[in-house]
Amino acid sequence: MSPFEGTVWAAQFRETAFAKVEVGMNASEVIGLLGNPLRRDCGTTGCFWIYTWHDSDTADFDQRWVVFDVAERVIEIRKSFYID
Repeated sequence: MSPFEGTVWAAQFRETAFAKVEVGMNASEVIGLLGNPLRRDCGTTGCFWIYTWHDSDTADFDQRWVVFDVAERVIEIRKSFYID
């Protein structure tokens, strides 16, 4: 089984561009690097921009998410392999 099996990637996502995302960047800068995420999950304290997702409820997948505060500044960069 390939380690990427089960991962759905955003259309313009590139790993080399993701590596350039830094804490403190604004949303426009992230869009410039990565394009639009697959989805945005927002709450009262900020947003998760989700660039990868799983193709089924039980799939392991590569997690590439960018977390923003309410001012739309990057506060966290998530890069891991999520095991369900």
